[in-house]
Amino acid sequence: MTKLSNKALVILIVLSIVIVIILLLYKKNDKITTVFNEFDYNKTYVVELEGYGITTKNIGDYFYNEIIAIYPSISKKYQNIISGGWYYIDKTMTMDNNLDYLNRYYKRLFDNNKLNRESLEIELNGIVISKVKVVTDNISKYSNYKFKKVDFE
Repeated sequence: MTKLSNKALVILIVLSIVIVIILLLYKKNDKITTVFNEFDYNKTYVVELEGYGITTKNIGDYFYNEIIAIYPSISKKYQNIISGGWYYIDKTMTMDNNLDYLNRYYKRLFDNNKLNRESLEIELNGIVISKVKVVTDNISKYSNYKFKKVDFE
């Protein structure tokens, strides 16, 4: 009986060591998202783009790197389908991936509501952008647009 207990003890120790080694070697790939915003509130502005024809397909021609949020222009007749609001850029993805995600989200909403023409419009031209939030040291490069400093108080 003692030999069986010794064998069981050895097997338990070896099994424990193997489990500990596996747990130490296993790395979990979690997507880490910061809790606090990493942008400077003193340099944050809302730039009005309504009427300039800027969409998710051509925004890279105007400005790209300083955008932290996009506010799509949605017609009043679609407000019962789409609740408007800011789309904050996920800095763990490229800007192209963020814009692609935004386009697919709105396209899916229109498809689900049988609005094929609007869905095709997004596919061809992108989503019209009403305004963007930017963080910049040089607000004068946005002098062609109406802008205001963001008040975070």
